[in-house]
Amino acid sequence: MNCSPLQTAEEKIKAAEIAFEIDYNNTWEHLFSAIDLNTFSNLSVPKYREHYKSHSTTIEEMTKTQLGYLKLLMKHMDFSVKRWKKILKLSNLLTIDLRKEYFKQLSYELTQMSDEEIIEIKNEIRSLIYRHRYFASSNWSMSENNILEYERLLDKIHINTSEYEYAYLFKNGPDYPLIHPVPYDRELNRNENEKAKEIIIKEKLLEFKNLGYDLSVLAKICTNDPYSTLGSYLAKYWNDGNWDYTTFKLLLGIQVSGQIALDYLRNFNYENYIDYKFIIEDLTNSGYSVDILANIYRIEAFRTKKIPLVTNASELIKKEFWKNYIRCDECNDSWALIECKKYSTLDLYLHQIHQIHYRKPLSAEKIFNCFDEIEKMPHLETDQMTSYYLKQLIRIIQDTYIDDPVKCNRIFHIEIFFMNLLEWEEMKCFHQMIKQSPEILAQLVAGVFKKDHVSIEDKSKEETYFHNMYMIYQKAHFCPAELNGKVDETNFEKWIKKYRELLIENDQESLFTSTLGRLFSFSPLSNDGYEPCKAVREMIEKYGDDEMINSYQVAVFNRRGVFNPSAGKEELKMAEKFKKTAEYLEANYPKTARIFYGLFERYEHDSKRERIDAENGW
Repeated sequence: MNCSPLQTAEEKIKAAEIAFEIDYNNTWEHLFSAIDLNTFSNLSVPKYREHYKSHSTTIEEMTKTQLGYLKLLMKHMDFSVKRWKKILKLSNLLTIDLRKEYFKQLSYELTQMSDEEIIEIKNEIRSLIYRHRYFASSNWSMSENNILEYERLLDKIHINTSEYEYAYLFKNGPDYPLIHPVPYDRELNRNENEKAKEIIIKEKLLEFKNLGYDLSVLAKICTNDPYSTLGSYLAKYWNDGNWDYTTFKLLLGIQVSGQIALDYLRNFNYENYIDYKFIIEDLTNSGYSVDILANIYRIEAFRTKKIPLVTNASELIKKEFWKNYIRCDECNDSWALIECKKYSTLDLYLHQIHQIHYRKPLSAEKIFNCFDEIEKMPHLETDQMTSYYLKQLIRIIQDTYIDDPVKCNRIFHIEIFFMNLLEWEEMKCFHQMIKQSPEILAQLVAGVFKKDHVSIEDKSKEETYFHNMYMIYQKAHFCPAELNGKVDETNFEKWIKKYRELLIENDQESLFTSTLGRLFSFSPLSNDGYEPCKAVREMIEKYGDDEMINSYQVAVFNRRGVFNPSAGKEELKMAEKFKKTAEYLEANYPKTARIFYGLFERYEHDSKRERIDAENGW
């Protein structure tokens, strides 16, 4: 289908020519984005517009339009590397004549480009050759004859700086540096191409050295690639794979970040032959940055089986060193935990503990001790991984110390500290403590709600304090004295009585029934299969009033959470369930029954409204 007001390919191409005259700078990109690659494979899907009627078109007409656009684009390449790289991705779809024209124009424009720009073009051609040979069995890949055309083009492209011709070897990615890979469907164990890659890099580095080329020139051009593998391969094959401090210093002087030099150092697997102490002293005296020195300390810490040298470094370097977690020998795990806690942030400290634990599981006692005074550590913005590390670690100490009153109390405070990273179900020790101790809930209520007889709001406490107390209060979904799905009536009544006394002491007795109603909604089922349990029913009958009933109903309504519309069917099922519960409880527990009759009426009303909305199409 054709959804454009322009009907023929000629009209569209003419419009594109006019567009270049009106807005030259932006038209190239707009026109390139209008070319649909699927057109060439008969899979194009039109982009519909409501204000134009669609008309029939043909694949031939669409292909003609796209080729016309390509010709226009090639007239306006303007020696742009970015544009040539984009067109290269489409060039295999060109006709033979158009491809020849393309190669001719590219060859000319390359003569006006810098060596750095030519490298980008050559790398794009190499990538294209690799891709089509590696996926030779795919229906979109070029024939070998066409690939050879690109290979011949590649050989004709000359770079004035000889050292630059070797830079492609160290471009990180699966499609470098091979142009004759084993196709993916014939590659055994997926390592044949990797072996071939190693061989060609080794041979080319030897050739580079024998020709007397300048390593600093090669290193400099490789710094344009933030992921260059030059340093790693120099460690393997330069100087017969032997450590050379002169080479290291040369590489270090080329790049501000020192990444290539650090990769070179990092890839030597033997510690004994590298004098890290000398390296650090020499670079310190030469005025190298704290960042460079910290990275060298990290490499040494990873290799050594002794106490890492950073132990004796300045405080400034230690702080820089611990901006990232480190891998070290198992013998230094305890050292790493102590030093990381001293100089790092909370987020990274959790990462460090988890990495050590993942490699060799730490005891529950060791993990528990790691959390000692953790609240005092500085911390950055947390992410999903921080939450993951915390949950993995805290679960171990929760399961081990849930029945230890002292340690359970400590873990409870840790859970509160990390409440924004934990769900309520994951705060196991908080569950344990608050179910047994009404003092905790009374403290939360005192922090969130006003007193009964104070008209002036207390502003002595920080807004953050109120926010935190409210967040904890909102998370606390529990039934007092509940243990393993059962509520002991004696302990339950004692809890309620003590809670009321505490509210009276805090001048908040008016909140007694409303706060309890919310908690009672989280009661487990009774033995008869109905909610709430018998102990809760008794307390509702004893203390129940309109506020308790209302807060219970609101909590039940809120616990449903997010749901999908069902035209009132789900609401009707819930209403019938609440009605059945109310009828069952009415004879012996009339106040409790009122709660469920109210819920029945609410959900029955919602069911009717949802059904009407569905019938009316919302």
